[in-house]
Amino acid sequence: MTTSQQPRSVPTQRRVIVVGAGISGLTAGFRLRQSGFDVTVLERDDHVGGRMRTIDREGYRLDVAASILPTSYREMRALLRDLALTDEVRPTCDLFAFVQGDAIHRLRLHARRDLLATRLFGLRTKIAMAKIMTDMFRHRRVLDWTDPSRAAALDVENIPAYLRRRRIPTQTLSTFIDSFSMAGSLASSAEVSVINLYFYLHLLAGNGLFNSPEGIQFLPNHLADQLQVELSARVTSVTIENDGPVTVRWQRDGQPQRLERVDGAVIAVPARQATEIYPQFDEDQRQFLLQLRYSRGITVAFGLRRVPAEPAVWLNISTEAHPDLVAVLLEHNKAPGRTPAGHALLSTYWQRDWHERHWNAPDEAIRANALSAVSQFLPGIGDDIDMCHIERWNPYALAWPPGSFAALRRFLASLDTRSPVQFAGDYFSFLCTNSCLSSGERAAQRLTASLSTPTTRGRP
Repeated sequence: MTTSQQPRSVPTQRRVIVVGAGISGLTAGFRLRQSGFDVTVLERDDHVGGRMRTIDREGYRLDVAASILPTSYREMRALLRDLALTDEVRPTCDLFAFVQGDAIHRLRLHARRDLLATRLFGLRTKIAMAKIMTDMFRHRRVLDWTDPSRAAALDVENIPAYLRRRRIPTQTLSTFIDSFSMAGSLASSAEVSVINLYFYLHLLAGNGLFNSPEGIQFLPNHLADQLQVELSARVTSVTIENDGPVTVRWQRDGQPQRLERVDGAVIAVPARQATEIYPQFDEDQRQFLLQLRYSRGITVAFGLRRVPAEPAVWLNISTEAHPDLVAVLLEHNKAPGRTPAGHALLSTYWQRDWHERHWNAPDEAIRANALSAVSQFLPGIGDDIDMCHIERWNPYALAWPPGSFAALRRFLASLDTRSPVQFAGDYFSFLCTNSCLSSGERAAQRLTASLSTPTTRGRP
């Protein structure tokens, strides 16, 4: 994967640098290598994967950011086939539980009949849910992971406004929608476009889940094994020179700056970081990227010496049940190989204000607060704590308020598809691993087409 671990391949006619070894950059690098380019990936951290990260700690294997992979991820499943990794993944538990008062209601994602049979909703709310699903299916042709701006015409209201217009009971919002919005983007449903709701349903409804015993980082790791990856390599600038080649400046701590002239580059980093290293954005492009709203967040996970009785993989907590805790992911129910035998592993999701209040708190205070909240829904776990892992992420999640998908459409239209510098990352679509992967594939396709025409030169 790194220079010391894997010898470089024989250089091809054209050389490309990819900035960022998250799933966007690694996918772009792999597709470019398939097209015959000599590819180097530069990553400022000491590991690949970005927020698709798995760590091993005290016998527990924990996905510390992205975690759930629905079978609706067609592009990811196609990439797994191309990597010959289909046998490395397997179906996993898709049982979701919802706390309502003193009762817990359970639904299987892939079984639509569970939604009809559940007592979580009354008949009126079930009819309303059917109405939402009908709207989603009606718009499904424009719910495109690779280009969500195709749905820009729908980007006119937030989720509560849509529910009021469609006369859908507010219980649907508090019981089901709000928690998924907060878990996915650290934003309430009132803060995000209704397109987010359509994507949530497109993502989960009627679909199963899959994963790997290696943890979610298995895919970035396997992609990196196919590439020349330089870790702890901080890129300071990427520029297009007047005569066409791309100049990339990067360095490691304590070492001189390196300058490389290559035929093309893909910048696959979060939006603000992209503006810092690429000075040739025009003002409108730069302003679009800078106004995107990222939130910072904290991962809190507990390893337990005893397996709780709850069989679900996701325990959904409404705001009525707890003001801060959004959900508990029971990792031991998600996929095998994540814990020592007879042990359990829990990950937690929180309201945005909780993350902000605890950002500078000592880890011990965060641990105590999180344990107190989770214990209300999984009693007795405090006596079984075997491990606690706390990790801070900045950026953590990206929210898409009303109007932002229309702005994304204008931004995408402004990018020069013929440029020797292309872009990928979490700001190209509804935030999930599959959309990030898809943005990397599209960047690779554009750069391949651009470099296939030697006279083409331009800038985004």
